[in-house]
Amino acid sequence: MLVDPSSLDAKALYKLMISIIVPRPIAWTSTISIDGVLNVAPFSYFQALSSKPPTVMVSVGRRRGGAAKDTRSNIEATREFVVNLVSEGSGVRMVRTSVDYPPEVSEFAEAGLTPVRSEKVRPPRIAESAVSLECRLDRVLEVGTSGICIGEVVAIHLRDDVLAADGTVDPWRLRPLGRLGGSAYAPLREVVEITTDGGARTAESDLLDLWRDLRRATVALAGRLGPEHLAQRAGDGPLVGSLLLHLAQATARLAGGAAEDRPWDSRWTPERVRDELERTGREFEEAARVFTPDARGKLRVAIRHEAWHQGQLAAALRAHFAPGEVWGL
Repeated sequence: MLVDPSSLDAKALYKLMISIIVPRPIAWTSTISIDGVLNVAPFSYFQALSSKPPTVMVSVGRRRGGAAKDTRSNIEATREFVVNLVSEGSGVRMVRTSVDYPPEVSEFAEAGLTPVRSEKVRPPRIAESAVSLECRLDRVLEVGTSGICIGEVVAIHLRDDVLAADGTVDPWRLRPLGRLGGSAYAPLREVVEITTDGGARTAESDLLDLWRDLRRATVALAGRLGPEHLAQRAGDGPLVGSLLLHLAQATARLAGGAAEDRPWDSRWTPERVRDELERTGREFEEAARVFTPDARGKLRVAIRHEAWHQGQLAAALRAHFAPGEVWGL
């Protein structure tokens, strides 16, 4: 099929373009008007341009009638903006901010977002975003009906729980949401590493990485338990401390090689394990924060899931490595 862009009207061409160039990162852009009204809007024509100085671009189109959008008007008036990245959990609120509200209406309030004071620019960042880039406008380039707002990043905010050990952002922890066409979005479900020599990671290396991640998650989970948690019963079941001990024993089985002989359950892919850990981790944090009888049930389930994952990984690792070798990694 051959498409001549000049044969399509603006709406049809837009729909085709956004269905072709996928997935796209989303710049959840916060600005402030000269009258002090806060504005938030998502733009998926967004990309990094340079690392030194760190520079990004956000392409802002016009309203259907041809008037400038609030985001562009605010950026040009104040020469400042903040790009907030969108994680999977913020998708619904992000879409709410795409509504074309009047200039006097703040999308922060409409979408239930929390503005947080920025360090170097006037527009606030979004508290619900794990990564925020404070930007100062360098220039606006006119391309067709859009204004390409190029900004130098003058401050970077990173939430600790999305950082990898080397200080970079871990995509698995960030859970970025990509824009597709129409109302479709792309959550992160799998990461494939391809080395410069064209090789791909092996199943063994993936298992080891997952094992290390799980051990870190276990330590973090145990660290959140206080004495008051360990001393209380989880519903009608055993002590929470006993469940934590169950988790530790599942880990220790690898050291002694005495785990029961059970095959790997193929339904538990690395992606599913990571998804479960993230979900139960959120439930655990909620339970630890408000330790009510109802929350204890969530706590118990979270720990049991963790122990089950430990056992599943143990079964898989034993197929590739000697127990002592794994324990020393």
